[in-house]
Amino acid sequence: MSVPVAVLGPVVVVMGLFLWLPTQPGLPFVNRTFEAFSAFGMVGLSMNTTPRLNEAGQLIVIVFMYLGRTGPLTFAIVIG
Repeated sequence: MSVPVAVLGPVVVVMGLFLWLPTQPGLPFVNRTFEAFSAFGMVGLSMNTTPRLNEAGQLIVIVFMYLGRTGPLTFAIVIG
């Protein structure tokens, strides 16, 4: 059960990053990746990218935070 949980988190973030790419064309990929993993991990760190996001980008960050808060284990149980 631990392997799907360990794989599910990064897979969710990478899939979300691909959805995030067309919404924020001016931001560097490193900043987007950092913001996504930080939001998913509920770390609270930022590279000052969040204030520059449009509404779609902010919604995606909110989804990352919600998914990170509920946790990969919950998703693994729901999927399984």
